[in-house]
Amino acid sequence: MPKQEKGKGGFPLALNGGSLKTYLTIKELSVYLKISIPTIYKWLARKEIPHYRIKNLVRFDIEKIDAYMGRHEVIGGSNDYFKTTG
Repeated sequence: MPKQEKGKGGFPLALNGGSLKTYLTIKELSVYLKISIPTIYKWLARKEIPHYRIKNLVRFDIEKIDAYMGRHEVIGGSNDYFKTTG
């Protein structure tokens, strides 16, 4: 059996409309972004992160995830989100 080609982040590629795309599972996204699986589930529940749902399966297009993260980049500004109350 031929070795499957790897895409961005070393994840397997999927054929989609004549081009190869990389789709991640929740666990793979957790590794890729270095965040916890419960955080990803929170983002999904709030519909904060782009994803595909096929019945009970959830998949993430790595290119859309990278674009999403780029839109949430913080450059300069204040550190208000590190302040505690009280």
